[in-house]
Amino acid sequence: MASTRTSLNSGRTGADIREVLRRVQLAKTMREATEGAPAGPISQDDLRDAIAGLRRG
Repeated sequence: MASTRTSLNSGRTGADIREVLRRVQLAKTMREATEGAPAGPISQDDLRDAIAGLRRG
């Protein structure tokens, strides 16, 4: 598990992590606004997807 965590965060700064959280929060807020139902808490999968998106640019 630690190696997975390390590989996901390798080379990331505090600003990168802040951006990942901002993107996940925005996506959940938009989903909640369009679907009209609570989006639920941020999950590890949400964070992994956002990190992957940050890598892609």
